[in-house]
Order: sequence, then structure tokens, then C-alpha cells
Amino acid sequence: MQARLEEVEMGRDVDAKDVSEPKAEATEEAPPDVTPEMSFFRLVLRSTSKPRLEVSIYIGSLSHEEFIYWINNMEKFFDYEERDEGKKVKFAISKQNGHAAIWWDGVQAERRRLGKELIKNWNRMVAKLRGKFFPSDYRQTLFRLMRNLR
Repeated sequence: MQARLEEVEMGRDVDAKDVSEPKAEATEEAPPDVTPEMSFFRLVLRSTSKPRLEVSIYIGSLSHEEFIYWINNMEKFFDYEERDEGKKVKFAISKQNGHAAIWWDGVQAERRRLGKELIKNWNRMVAKLRGKFFPSDYRQTLFRLMRNLR
């Protein structure tokens, strides 16, 4: 359908019965003729295109705020894009860099070496990432901070 739209917009109608006569090139003086079909295709193209969301890259820093921010942004992106489980993990891997990417490659290589199935579930990936990049005493730290509020 996209190829058909491009052909209609370029003024080349492949379904036309008479292809022997060449179409006149649109000049700057005369605006191109807008057919109802072309208007419909433009309307459909505008209505189906949605804005793209950008997701930051996680480098594996020890800042728990950065980790929480990245996980939440990934969840929002997946809700917006409606991706299936396998593609979630692949996309998340592409949004890792530095220490996080090296560590994840090591986790998957170790699973492959042991004959285990690779992690392809988003929730399992998040659990593994939390085990590595999220402090185990985070709740205690938050509780201490809450108690010391004045």
C-alpha cells in the first residue's frame, strides 16, 4: 500500500489503462492536480502515524534513581508501542550500553554455556537487572530517610 501511495503522489498511476501517453511534469507555476484518491491516501497516512517515543540508554551506573527511571521509561514505551515479550527484551538490550551491556552479554553467555534457555521474558530480565544494579538495602534506606524527615 505504501508503494501504491508513493506512485500516486509522484503522479505515476500503474493501474491506468492508457500508459502510452506520458504525464506532464508539474511545473512551479501550476499546482499539481490533487485527485480524491491522493487526498484519501494522505489522510490515512496522517491518521495512522503516531509520534515516536525516545527511550534513554542505560549504561549500568550504580545510581538507583537512574535504574528506576530507565525501567519506568521502558515500561511506558512498551505500553505505548504494544510490543510482545520477545521484542521487549530485544529492544531493551539495544538500549543498554557500557557496563550494563557487557554484564547482560555475560549473563546470556553463561546461560548458553550451561545449556539453559536464554532470557526472553521482560519480567525475568527486569528481575536479573534488579539483582545486579539495584541495591538490596534500598527499602531500608528509604525507610531511614522517611523516619528522619522533619
